[in-house]
Amino acid sequence: MNRKIVVTRTFTYDVDEVKQSIRDINNDPELNVSDEEVWDLVYEWAYEDMRSPASRHDMTFTDDAGNPVLLS
Repeated sequence: MNRKIVVTRTFTYDVDEVKQSIRDINNDPELNVSDEEVWDLVYEWAYEDMRSPASRHDMTFTDDAGNPVLLS
């Protein structure tokens, strides 16, 4: 039987916080922020985060059926 381990690295971004960051960047607390602007900034952040050194705490280890794999 050929076992596999699937490793997923996950980052979570709060949409309201992203919108607030865009407002802060533009120095406009009342700025109406579009979904496209949120996606653009999240893409930039995710790209940067993916390039950062991996931490075991950022990753989820599962088998090819989606069951958790515990590595010691």
